[in-house]
Amino acid sequence: MIKSTMLATSVGIVLGYASTAYAAAPACSVKTVVTDKCTVFPNSSSVNTQLNKYIGDLHTSCNRHDIAYNTLGKDKAAADRKLRNDLRKDCLDNPITATACLAVVEIAYNIVKGNVGHQFYNARQNEMLAHVQSTDTKLKRNTCLATPEQQRYVDSNLLTHITNKFQSITKRKPSAFEEFDMLSKYIPSQGHNGTSFNNYITSYAYNRKGVNTPVINSYSFDESAHDFYSYTFYPHLTNGSNATYNWRVNLGAKTTKNYEYVSYNDFDSNVTLNGYLYVYRSMQERDVMFINKSFTAKGACGPSPEHVCNVPGLEW
Repeated sequence: MIKSTMLATSVGIVLGYASTAYAAAPACSVKTVVTDKCTVFPNSSSVNTQLNKYIGDLHTSCNRHDIAYNTLGKDKAAADRKLRNDLRKDCLDNPITATACLAVVEIAYNIVKGNVGHQFYNARQNEMLAHVQSTDTKLKRNTCLATPEQQRYVDSNLLTHITNKFQSITKRKPSAFEEFDMLSKYIPSQGHNGTSFNNYITSYAYNRKGVNTPVINSYSFDESAHDFYSYTFYPHLTNGSNATYNWRVNLGAKTTKNYEYVSYNDFDSNVTLNGYLYVYRSMQERDVMFINKSFTAKGACGPSPEHVCNVPGLEW
């Protein structure tokens, strides 16, 4: 009964509905991206049906192209060229149908790089922008927590562009919350170098220049052995002094700066730390980092039950 109560309490803490002292928002939901194989003829479902039967081996490449269109800030022309190259490689895997397959690829490529492709690209980009803006609103209300990486469908080059421009002014990286503030002003039709978007980043960075937001840059991981093996996660921060640390992970919530996991197992076990670290000084000074780290927790006796246990008092 005691174990059950402790387990329920731990689960409640991780999900963010336990006592006020440990209350934390859940992770923001990730937008579902729909992939629909190689639908290069949008106005003819019958043609698509036959085409998909014929070029079934190409579906993976087409689905990757769908994901690229759904990734905010992804360059359309680069995505289209990659689709063409990937499909041509797929065609060459089957010498019997390669000639006919390559001809279909050229038709598909000309369609996606034309007006039809632009319509699909613009629609998907605007849908993802709306999701980012909705997530930004939720972050401001503290109803959930997110990073662009956790949301998955944000172009890494766009994030690099934002970070470099922001950092050139503030001399520090932006927090996840600041990244969403800037991403929400992105204009897909103008791209990374759009005047309005970049003017906003510049103005925003100057406004944030004097704010000592704690920023989680990375973390390191260390193993130590005493009576039992312990594994510690050390976050590396900028402006981390006088901040509150909240670890909301599957192995149990903690409010210490570093997160230590102690393995009390007799034998080795596979462990995954999954969740996030939330560093907070105020609503204007906070950051979050999501972690999904798998490691082998060594046992006190040995790798597996086949090894003789030589821990004092536990010999057999």
